Amino acid sequence: MSEHEPHYTALGRMLVAFQGMEATITQGLLLLLNSELGTPSGQLAHAAISELSFASASRLASLLPSIFTIERIGTSSPEKVKRLQEELEDCAIRLAEGLKLANDAEQLRNQLIHSFWFVGDGIVNPPGALMRMKTKVKARTLSVQFERESIADIDENTERAREAQRLVGLALQQYRVVSNYKW
Repeated sequence: MSEHEPHYTALGRMLVAFQGMEATITQGLLLLLNSELGTPSGQLAHAAISELSFASASRLASLLPSIFTIERIGTSSPEKVKRLQEELEDCAIRLAEGLKLANDAEQLRNQLIHSFWFVGDGIVNPPGALMRMKTKVKARTLSVQFERESIADIDENTERAREAQRLVGLALQQYRVVSNYKW
């Protein structure tokens, strides 16, 4: 077993957590669009959502508070208006918190995945960390950065993705309940 196996395992956990979070967003959006997957319109909605990048799905989800409004849902009862407003505010707060975490997790995930990792014979890494190199071109300048990544750093992003999945999942479920309720 390689001395780097714990890092590889941590990276794998992070990727799986991120994929779960991404699936929660896309599947939640899909259910809001059309819950009848066996129908032609359901299949079309599924195909359209499946083509979205993470960034596009996140932007689409961020529109929900402007789409799910009291005016669009429609209710005339003052007590139902108050309850609906509370539900929509709760959805919007959870969704915003979850999407912030999700976008932060995606940014770090991309940094980790698109880096060159220094491993192999003759390469010495600090104890408990792996070195990675990120190369990018910004403003017509080449930027090369070296960073140490510990298992704890990677695990922190894994937990960020899991918490984002929980919050976004709850918000999307709540939007679905709100949309199906007879206000």
